[in-house]
Amino acid sequence: MKKNLKGIEALLLIACFTVVIAAGCAAPTEAPSADTSKPAVAEEADAAPAMNPDEEYVLVSVNTALPLFIQHEYRSFEEWGKKMGVKTSIVGPPAWDVEAQVEALEQIIAQRPAGILANGSDPQIAVAVNEAVAAGIPIITFDGEVPGAYPLGHVGTNWYNLGITFAAEMAKKIDGKGKVANFGVLGIANCEAAYRGIEDTFAAKYPDIEYVGKFDTSTDLATSAKNAADLVAAYPDLAGVIGVGFYAGPGIGQAITDAGKVGVIKVVSTDAQPEQLKFVRSGAIQVTLAQKRELFSWYGAQFLYDYVHGNVDFTNDDKGAKIHTIPNNTDTGVFVVTLDNIDIIEEPIN
Repeated sequence: MKKNLKGIEALLLIACFTVVIAAGCAAPTEAPSADTSKPAVAEEADAAPAMNPDEEYVLVSVNTALPLFIQHEYRSFEEWGKKMGVKTSIVGPPAWDVEAQVEALEQIIAQRPAGILANGSDPQIAVAVNEAVAAGIPIITFDGEVPGAYPLGHVGTNWYNLGITFAAEMAKKIDGKGKVANFGVLGIANCEAAYRGIEDTFAAKYPDIEYVGKFDTSTDLATSAKNAADLVAAYPDLAGVIGVGFYAGPGIGQAITDAGKVGVIKVVSTDAQPEQLKFVRSGAIQVTLAQKRELFSWYGAQFLYDYVHGNVDFTNDDKGAKIHTIPNNTDTGVFVVTLDNIDIIEEPIN
Protein backbone atom coordinates (compact mmCIF):
# COMPACT_ATOMS: atom_id res chain seq x y z
CA MET A 1 0.00 0.00 0.00
CA LYS A 2 2.82 2.41 0.84
CA LYS A 3 4.44 1.70 -2.52
CA ASN A 4 1.21 2.51 -4.39
CA LEU A 5 0.78 5.77 -2.48
CA LYS A 6 4.30 6.83 -3.35
CA GLY A 7 3.58 6.12 -6.98
CA ILE A 8 0.45 8.27 -6.92
CA GLU A 9 2.35 11.08 -5.16
CA ALA A 10 5.03 10.97 -7.85
CA LEU A 11 2.44 11.24 -10.62
CA LEU A 12 0.80 14.19 -8.87
CA LEU A 13 4.14 15.96 -8.54
CA ILE A 14 4.89 15.45 -12.23
CA ALA A 15 1.47 16.83 -13.11
CA CYS A 16 1.99 19.85 -10.88
CA PHE A 17 5.42 20.60 -12.36
CA THR A 18 3.96 20.30 -15.88
CA VAL A 19 1.25 22.88 -15.07
CA VAL A 20 3.78 25.26 -13.49
CA ILE A 21 6.18 24.99 -16.45
CA ALA A 22 3.34 25.53 -18.92
CA ALA A 23 2.15 28.56 -17.03
CA GLY A 24 5.64 29.97 -16.89
CA CYS A 25 6.19 29.59 -20.63
CA ALA A 26 2.81 30.96 -21.71
CA ALA A 27 2.58 34.40 -23.22
CA PRO A 28 1.38 37.20 -20.91
CA THR A 29 -2.39 37.64 -20.95
CA GLU A 30 -4.60 40.64 -20.39
CA ALA A 31 -6.32 41.15 -17.04
CA PRO A 32 -9.56 39.14 -16.80
CA SER A 33 -12.73 40.98 -17.72
CA ALA A 34 -15.35 41.93 -15.14
CA ASP A 35 -17.53 39.04 -16.27
CA THR A 36 -14.70 36.54 -15.79
CA SER A 37 -14.17 37.64 -12.18
CA LYS A 38 -17.80 37.28 -11.11
CA PRO A 39 -17.66 33.64 -9.98
CA ALA A 40 -14.75 34.38 -7.60
CA VAL A 41 -16.62 37.30 -6.05
CA ALA A 42 -19.72 35.18 -5.65
CA GLU A 43 -17.74 32.47 -3.86
CA GLU A 44 -16.32 35.03 -1.42
CA ALA A 45 -19.79 36.40 -0.73
CA ASP A 46 -21.11 32.91 -0.11
CA ALA A 47 -18.40 32.33 2.51
CA ALA A 48 -19.31 35.46 4.50
CA PRO A 49 -22.39 35.88 6.72
CA ALA A 50 -25.37 37.44 4.95
CA MET A 51 -25.70 41.17 5.56
CA ASN A 52 -28.72 41.86 7.74
CA PRO A 53 -28.68 45.41 9.14
CA ASP A 54 -32.21 44.92 10.52
CA GLU A 55 -30.94 42.19 12.87
CA GLU A 56 -29.99 44.06 16.03
CA TYR A 57 -27.93 43.01 19.02
CA VAL A 58 -27.88 45.35 22.04
CA LEU A 59 -25.27 45.66 24.78
CA VAL A 60 -26.78 47.06 27.98
CA SER A 61 -24.23 48.34 30.47
CA VAL A 62 -23.65 50.59 33.42
CA ASN A 63 -21.00 53.34 33.46
CA THR A 64 -21.04 53.60 29.66
CA ALA A 65 -18.72 56.63 29.70
CA LEU A 66 -15.91 54.64 31.38
CA PRO A 67 -12.89 54.46 29.02
CA LEU A 68 -12.15 50.92 30.26
CA PHE A 69 -15.45 49.73 28.75
CA ILE A 70 -15.29 51.95 25.66
CA GLN A 71 -11.78 50.90 24.64
CA HIS A 72 -12.30 47.18 25.14
CA GLU A 73 -15.73 45.50 25.16
CA TYR A 74 -17.62 48.28 23.34
CA ARG A 75 -15.08 48.59 20.55
CA SER A 76 -14.92 44.81 20.19
CA PHE A 77 -18.73 44.58 20.08
CA GLU A 78 -18.96 47.17 17.32
CA GLU A 79 -16.22 45.49 15.28
CA TRP A 80 -18.04 42.16 15.64
CA GLY A 81 -21.25 43.75 14.31
CA LYS A 82 -19.46 45.11 11.24
CA LYS A 83 -17.90 41.73 10.55
CA MET A 84 -21.23 39.92 10.85
CA GLY A 85 -23.24 42.51 8.95
CA VAL A 86 -25.72 43.17 11.76
CA LYS A 87 -26.71 46.23 13.75
CA THR A 88 -25.18 46.76 17.20
CA SER A 89 -26.26 49.26 19.83
CA ILE A 90 -24.84 50.17 23.26
CA VAL A 91 -27.17 51.64 25.87
CA GLY A 92 -27.13 52.43 29.58
CA PRO A 93 -26.32 55.21 32.04
CA PRO A 94 -22.97 57.05 31.72
CA ALA A 95 -22.38 56.80 35.49
CA TRP A 96 -22.48 53.89 37.94
CA ASP A 97 -26.28 53.83 38.27
CA VAL A 98 -27.57 50.27 38.44
CA GLU A 99 -31.23 51.29 38.67
CA ALA A 100 -30.84 53.23 35.43
CA GLN A 101 -29.21 50.18 33.85
CA VAL A 102 -32.20 48.06 34.86
CA GLU A 103 -34.55 50.64 33.30
CA ALA A 104 -32.49 50.60 30.09
CA LEU A 105 -32.59 46.81 30.00
CA GLU A 106 -36.38 46.77 30.45
CA GLN A 107 -36.79 49.29 27.61
CA ILE A 108 -34.66 47.13 25.31
CA ILE A 109 -36.68 44.03 26.20
CA ALA A 110 -39.81 45.87 25.03
CA GLN A 111 -38.12 46.49 21.65
CA ARG A 112 -37.40 42.76 21.20
CA PRO A 113 -33.96 42.81 19.55
CA ALA A 114 -32.39 39.63 18.17
CA GLY A 115 -30.24 39.31 21.30
CA ILE A 116 -29.01 41.16 24.40
CA LEU A 117 -25.64 41.32 26.14
CA ALA A 118 -26.03 42.55 29.72
CA ASN A 119 -23.19 43.76 31.90
CA GLY A 120 -23.62 41.89 35.19
CA SER A 121 -22.69 44.92 37.24
CA ASP A 122 -24.92 44.20 40.19
CA PRO A 123 -27.33 41.53 41.49
CA GLN A 124 -30.18 44.06 41.05
CA ILE A 125 -30.28 43.38 37.31
CA ALA A 126 -31.32 39.74 37.90
CA VAL A 127 -35.04 40.59 37.69
CA ALA A 128 -34.62 42.31 34.32
CA VAL A 129 -32.42 39.50 32.99
CA ASN A 130 -35.13 37.01 33.91
CA GLU A 131 -37.74 39.24 32.23
CA ALA A 132 -35.81 38.88 28.98
CA VAL A 133 -35.66 35.11 29.44
CA ALA A 134 -39.43 34.97 30.09
CA ALA A 135 -40.04 37.07 26.97
CA GLY A 136 -38.07 34.59 24.87
CA ILE A 137 -35.29 37.07 24.03
CA PRO A 138 -31.81 35.51 23.95
CA ILE A 139 -29.69 37.17 26.64
CA ILE A 140 -26.13 36.58 27.84
CA THR A 141 -24.44 38.29 30.78
CA PHE A 142 -20.81 39.40 30.69
CA ASP A 143 -18.18 40.75 33.07
CA GLY A 144 -19.93 40.17 36.43
CA GLU A 145 -22.03 37.05 36.83
CA VAL A 146 -25.53 37.72 38.22
CA PRO A 147 -26.71 35.37 41.00
CA GLY A 148 -30.32 34.31 40.65
CA ALA A 149 -30.51 35.16 36.94
CA TYR A 150 -31.09 32.61 34.18
CA PRO A 151 -29.48 33.87 30.96
CA LEU A 152 -28.36 31.59 28.11
CA GLY A 153 -24.83 31.86 29.43
CA HIS A 154 -22.15 34.08 30.90
CA VAL A 155 -18.86 35.32 29.42
CA GLY A 156 -16.14 36.89 31.54
CA THR A 157 -13.35 36.43 34.02
CA ASN A 158 -13.83 33.70 36.61
CA TRP A 159 -13.31 35.92 39.63
CA TYR A 160 -12.76 33.13 42.12
CA ASN A 161 -9.89 31.89 39.93
CA LEU A 162 -8.72 35.50 39.65
CA GLY A 163 -8.61 35.60 43.46
CA ILE A 164 -6.35 32.54 43.47
CA THR A 165 -4.01 34.30 41.03
CA PHE A 166 -4.09 37.49 43.14
CA ALA A 167 -3.06 35.53 46.22
CA ALA A 168 -0.25 33.68 44.44
CA GLU A 169 1.18 36.89 42.92
CA MET A 170 1.05 38.69 46.27
CA ALA A 171 2.72 35.79 48.06
CA LYS A 172 5.62 36.01 45.61
CA LYS A 173 6.07 39.73 46.26
CA ILE A 174 6.09 39.49 50.08
CA ASP A 175 7.92 36.15 50.33
CA GLY A 176 4.82 34.46 51.76
CA LYS A 177 4.61 36.44 55.01
CA GLY A 178 3.18 39.65 56.43
CA LYS A 179 -0.13 41.51 56.70
CA VAL A 180 -2.27 41.78 53.56
CA ALA A 181 -5.56 43.63 52.94
CA ASN A 182 -8.11 43.38 50.16
CA PHE A 183 -9.21 46.72 48.72
CA GLY A 184 -12.18 46.78 46.34
CA VAL A 185 -15.88 47.32 45.83
CA LEU A 186 -17.89 45.46 48.46
CA GLY A 187 -21.13 43.60 47.81
CA ILE A 188 -20.69 43.00 44.08
CA ALA A 189 -20.75 39.33 43.12
CA ASN A 190 -17.55 39.25 41.04
CA CYS A 191 -15.46 41.12 43.63
CA GLU A 192 -16.83 38.99 46.46
CA ALA A 193 -15.88 35.85 44.49
CA ALA A 194 -12.33 37.19 44.16
CA TYR A 195 -12.14 37.86 47.90
CA ARG A 196 -13.15 34.26 48.58
CA GLY A 197 -10.48 32.99 46.20
CA ILE A 198 -7.86 35.14 47.93
CA GLU A 199 -8.90 34.17 51.44
CA ASP A 200 -9.14 30.45 50.62
CA THR A 201 -5.71 30.45 48.99
CA PHE A 202 -4.04 32.28 51.88
CA ALA A 203 -5.64 29.88 54.38
CA ALA A 204 -4.65 26.76 52.43
CA LYS A 205 -1.15 27.65 51.24
CA TYR A 206 0.33 30.63 53.09
CA PRO A 207 0.08 30.26 56.88
CA ASP A 208 2.50 33.16 57.46
CA ILE A 209 0.31 35.67 55.64
CA GLU A 210 -2.00 37.52 58.01
CA TYR A 211 -5.17 38.55 56.23
CA VAL A 212 -6.51 41.74 57.85
CA GLY A 213 -9.78 41.98 55.89
CA LYS A 214 -11.45 43.68 52.94
CA PHE A 215 -11.97 47.43 52.61
CA ASP A 216 -14.23 49.47 50.33
CA THR A 217 -12.70 51.38 47.43
CA SER A 218 -15.94 53.03 46.15
CA THR A 219 -16.58 53.60 42.44
CA ASP A 220 -14.72 56.83 41.75
CA LEU A 221 -10.99 57.50 41.79
CA ALA A 222 -11.01 60.39 44.29
CA THR A 223 -12.91 58.42 46.95
CA SER A 224 -10.77 55.37 46.24
CA ALA A 225 -7.58 57.33 46.96
CA LYS A 226 -9.06 58.74 50.19
CA ASN A 227 -10.22 55.31 51.40
CA ALA A 228 -6.85 53.81 50.52
CA ALA A 229 -5.06 56.53 52.50
CA ASP A 230 -7.23 55.67 55.51
CA LEU A 231 -6.31 51.98 55.08
CA VAL A 232 -2.57 52.71 54.92
CA ALA A 233 -2.81 54.93 58.00
CA ALA A 234 -4.76 52.30 59.96
CA TYR A 235 -2.23 49.55 59.19
CA PRO A 236 1.25 51.11 59.05
CA ASP A 237 2.88 47.67 58.99
CA LEU A 238 1.03 46.38 55.92
CA ALA A 239 3.12 44.15 53.69
CA GLY A 240 0.71 44.24 50.77
CA VAL A 241 -2.64 45.31 49.34
CA ILE A 242 -4.64 43.49 46.69
CA GLY A 243 -6.68 45.94 44.62
CA VAL A 244 -9.81 44.20 43.32
CA GLY A 245 -11.62 46.04 40.51
CA PHE A 246 -10.82 49.01 38.29
CA TYR A 247 -10.81 51.75 40.95
CA ALA A 248 -8.74 49.94 43.57
CA GLY A 249 -5.28 49.96 41.94
CA PRO A 250 -5.13 53.70 41.18
CA GLY A 251 -6.50 54.50 44.64
CA ILE A 252 -3.97 52.43 46.55
CA GLY A 253 -1.17 53.48 44.18
CA GLN A 254 -1.86 57.14 44.92
CA ALA A 255 -2.15 56.55 48.68
CA ILE A 256 1.13 54.64 48.85
CA THR A 257 2.87 57.32 46.79
CA ASP A 258 1.57 60.09 49.04
CA ALA A 259 2.62 58.14 52.15
CA GLY A 260 6.16 57.63 50.83
CA LYS A 261 5.78 53.83 50.90
CA VAL A 262 6.39 52.97 47.26
CA GLY A 263 7.98 49.53 47.20
CA VAL A 264 7.45 49.09 50.95
CA ILE A 265 3.80 48.07 50.59
CA LYS A 266 3.47 45.69 47.65
CA VAL A 267 0.41 46.00 45.40
CA VAL A 268 -1.27 43.57 43.04
CA SER A 269 -4.20 45.16 41.18
CA THR A 270 -6.76 44.64 38.41
CA ASP A 271 -6.81 45.93 34.81
CA ALA A 272 -4.17 47.54 32.61
CA GLN A 273 -5.49 50.97 31.75
CA PRO A 274 -3.40 54.18 31.96
CA GLU A 275 -4.74 54.68 35.51
CA GLN A 276 -3.07 51.44 36.64
CA LEU A 277 -0.09 51.42 34.31
CA LYS A 278 1.30 54.76 35.47
CA PHE A 279 1.67 53.28 38.96
CA VAL A 280 3.29 50.14 37.54
CA ARG A 281 5.89 52.42 35.93
CA SER A 282 6.40 54.35 39.17
CA GLY A 283 6.83 51.15 41.19
CA ALA A 284 3.77 51.73 43.38
CA ILE A 285 2.04 48.72 41.74
CA GLN A 286 4.18 45.63 41.18
CA VAL A 287 1.64 43.48 39.31
CA THR A 288 -1.66 44.20 37.64
CA LEU A 289 -3.88 41.47 36.22
CA ALA A 290 -5.50 42.47 32.93
CA GLN A 291 -8.80 40.91 32.00
CA LYS A 292 -9.34 39.90 28.36
CA ARG A 293 -12.26 42.29 28.08
CA GLU A 294 -12.51 42.24 24.28
CA LEU A 295 -13.56 38.60 24.54
CA PHE A 296 -16.53 39.47 26.79
CA SER A 297 -18.48 41.14 24.02
CA TRP A 298 -17.01 39.35 20.99
CA TYR A 299 -17.76 35.83 22.17
CA GLY A 300 -20.95 36.89 23.94
CA ALA A 301 -22.29 38.37 20.71
CA GLN A 302 -21.13 35.41 18.64
CA PHE A 303 -22.84 32.98 21.00
CA LEU A 304 -26.07 34.96 20.62
CA TYR A 305 -25.74 34.99 16.83
CA ASP A 306 -25.09 31.26 16.67
CA TYR A 307 -28.10 30.63 18.89
CA VAL A 308 -30.39 32.86 16.81
CA HIS A 309 -29.26 31.26 13.55
CA GLY A 310 -29.07 27.69 14.83
CA ASN A 311 -25.48 27.38 13.61
CA VAL A 312 -24.71 24.46 15.91
CA ASP A 313 -27.42 21.87 16.61
CA PHE A 314 -27.64 18.88 18.91
CA THR A 315 -31.01 17.63 17.69
CA ASN A 316 -33.59 18.34 14.99
CA ASP A 317 -35.39 20.59 17.47
CA ASP A 318 -33.04 21.96 20.14
CA LYS A 319 -35.54 24.53 21.41
CA GLY A 320 -38.27 21.90 21.63
CA ALA A 321 -35.90 19.73 23.64
CA LYS A 322 -35.05 22.77 25.82
CA ILE A 323 -31.32 22.58 25.14
CA HIS A 324 -29.03 25.13 23.56
CA THR A 325 -25.49 25.41 22.27
CA ILE A 326 -24.31 28.27 24.49
CA PRO A 327 -21.60 27.42 27.05
CA ASN A 328 -22.98 27.98 30.54
CA ASN A 329 -19.96 29.92 31.75
CA THR A 330 -16.99 30.96 29.62
CA ASP A 331 -13.88 31.98 31.56
CA THR A 332 -11.88 34.39 29.39
CA GLY A 333 -8.88 34.47 31.76
CA VAL A 334 -6.33 37.21 32.53
CA PHE A 335 -2.74 38.11 31.73
CA VAL A 336 -0.08 39.39 34.11
CA VAL A 337 1.37 42.87 33.56
CA THR A 338 4.63 44.00 35.20
CA LEU A 339 7.50 46.33 34.34
CA ASP A 340 8.93 43.48 32.26
CA ASN A 341 6.17 43.60 29.64
CA ILE A 342 4.55 47.02 30.13
CA ASP A 343 6.09 48.44 26.94
CA ILE A 344 4.27 45.81 24.88
CA ILE A 345 1.00 46.30 26.76
CA GLU A 346 1.05 50.08 26.29
CA GLU A 347 1.64 49.87 22.52
CA PRO A 348 -1.51 51.02 20.66
CA ILE A 349 -3.39 48.37 18.68
CA ASN A 350 -3.17 49.04 14.95
